[in-house]
Amino acid sequence: MEEAIIHRLSPELGGRSEVLALTLMEALGHMCMLKDKEEAKHKEDKMNRYLDFLARIHSHPPQSTEQARARREFDMKIKPAEIAKLQEPSKETDVELLRKLKEGG
Repeated sequence: MEEAIIHRLSPELGGRSEVLALTLMEALGHMCMLKDKEEAKHKEDKMNRYLDFLARIHSHPPQSTEQARARREFDMKIKPAEIAKLQEPSKETDVELLRKLKEGG
């Protein structure tokens, strides 16, 4: 386990001696920060790939309905979770809100 920690943290901290000088809690804290940094980079790369895909499909419209269907399916597969969670606003009429606005105004 020590070798794994030394291997992962040496490039970040400057070398083997700096890693060996750390306490276990400090080393684990650095490992957590390194993990968070790698996860953020992974999310950024995923978002860049998706935006690149969108730019490409919008610059070349589909030639057939089958190609359009395949693109939609592929889009759903590679869409990042952050974008997939966003929902379109509801297009239904809020009848109660309209009634309240009529009464008040």
